[in-house]
Amino acid sequence: MRRRAYGIAAVVAVVNYSHFDDEGWTPTPFAVGSGMASLLSPWLWGLHTRRAHDMQLLRQELRDETGATFDRRRKRAFPVRTWRAQRWSIEHSVRDPREAWTGYHAERAARLAALPGGRLRTALAVLRGLDLAPRLRQPSPRRSR
Repeated sequence: MRRRAYGIAAVVAVVNYSHFDDEGWTPTPFAVGSGMASLLSPWLWGLHTRRAHDMQLLRQELRDETGATFDRRRKRAFPVRTWRAQRWSIEHSVRDPREAWTGYHAERAARLAALPGGRLRTALAVLRGLDLAPRLRQPSPRRSR
């Protein structure tokens, strides 16, 4: 269907161009403009209908919303942390950038605190091939019988 729309648009573009060109198909600004506008019309209508459909889905809450959107200065200063905080905000359905930033950093601090001896010692232990699994396990709560 899309190919047919572009085919019809190409025919209309040739007709519009032929109406406004000079002798011998010599291009004029208006001929080129009207021909290009006709040729691009299926693409432009596609943009419009996709946007309208997306807005309808958002109103009906059937479309996923993106997470928090961070400032470009923060992205430039902390690219990895910003990317991880954005992923955290998507996972936890948070749209506020400040809340996403503090939530990610709180989770990050808790994860780093669980490492035995800090990040550097843990990284060195992993590089040496030591098994950290027993140290990282949390004691399971005992059930009373």
